[in-house]
Amino acid sequence: MAEQTRPGEEWGEVPLEMAVARVTGPLEPAVAVLRADSDILAAALRVAERGARGIAAVDSEGRLAGILPLSQLYELVLVHLIPEDLLRHMLDSEQMLSVPQELSADHISDVMLPPVFVYPETRLGDALEHMRDLGVGVLPVVDAENRPIASLELLRALRLLCQQADAL
Repeated sequence: MAEQTRPGEEWGEVPLEMAVARVTGPLEPAVAVLRADSDILAAALRVAERGARGIAAVDSEGRLAGILPLSQLYELVLVHLIPEDLLRHMLDSEQMLSVPQELSADHISDVMLPPVFVYPETRLGDALEHMRDLGVGVLPVVDAENRPIASLELLRALRLLCQQADAL
């Protein structure tokens, strides 16, 4: 008797480069590619205008230097926009002391996380597991020189897996 596979199991073995048209999407708008030396408030405006879910920060040569998730960007913007006097009223003195120094940073490079990405040859199952472990819904896909070329979106992968399950 032939062993049955779970829906989508065969897709877990497929390299991203083979599933690229179905699972990955254009880099933007899912990921805003910005220079690491970009101003945080200007970056936040660009992210909001494009509906991006995170930032891929690149160096002067276009190589991925780090990432900045949307949740962290939101916190940074609040600290920049809410006057310190109001923050003091909103938070007690102990909480004020616990507000990380990096939240007053001016540039993406001041607060970005180390680069997190996948390559086109990464197996889809490994990429999705990596996303789950990191708790992110979108990752940049980079070329051999670590330049962002596409985005892997969890929602697109989920839709594909559900479509595969329906086809069985």
